Amino acid sequence: LGMSKSHHFVLGYDWNVTDHSRIKTELYYQSLFNIPISKDKTSTYSVLNSVWDYSTEALVNKGLGKNYGIDFTYEQFMYKDLYYIVSASLFESKYKAPDNQWYNTRFNTNYSTVLTLGKEWTLSEKRKRRVIGVNIKSIYVGGFRYTPIDLPASIVAGETQYMNSKTFENRNPDYWRVDIRFSLKRNYTKATGTIAIDIQNATNHKNIGGQYYDSKTGEIKYWYQMPIIPVLSYRLEF
Repeated sequence: LGMSKSHHFVLGYDWNVTDHSRIKTELYYQSLFNIPISKDKTSTYSVLNSVWDYSTEALVNKGLGKNYGIDFTYEQFMYKDLYYIVSASLFESKYKAPDNQWYNTRFNTNYSTVLTLGKEWTLSEKRKRRVIGVNIKSIYVGGFRYTPIDLPASIVAGETQYMNSKTFENRNPDYWRVDIRFSLKRNYTKATGTIAIDIQNATNHKNIGGQYYDSKTGEIKYWYQMPIIPVLSYRLEF
């Protein structure tokens, strides 16, 4: 196989609203070519959809793909001990399969929004070298695409069989996650120490990661992405 290739076309506008905030927008189009796809012309396999698996099919560099959309960002830099970033994206992500048809890629979630916000408090004059911080990040994204499982065919075969006529037509429920960070920073003469606790997926929201065929029960089941995870850390910077 040769290398995959792409052309990128971007039109952007960056506006400094004030000396501590800005708005940025981008229109983009990405053309992908020389993408490895199956030699089997009845297949819908493209390496563009690979996540953790690998192909057992013979591949050839004849695949195409395209991504296009618009990004919007409003950002306030640290001002009066407060910063925040709001970003949103609308996009399409397609690929051309060996059967010469265009399909959604696995990652064609169509939209995403991210809010990041942080606030700091400097303690009393006596303890002015200590700073308390709170940071929040909220992510809301359309669910990954998936190809529906053909349950009757899977029962007969004893393993997962897909409805390839509906390749990546379905989409998982939207993904939502909130991360929270609490920190205490202390500034020394020649170093800075920070102790923090990060709570990932703080609401313990159950985001569906995908579905699978359970051959023991003969049912289609769902698997979920990470639950709430606390992470305690200490960092020393010189």
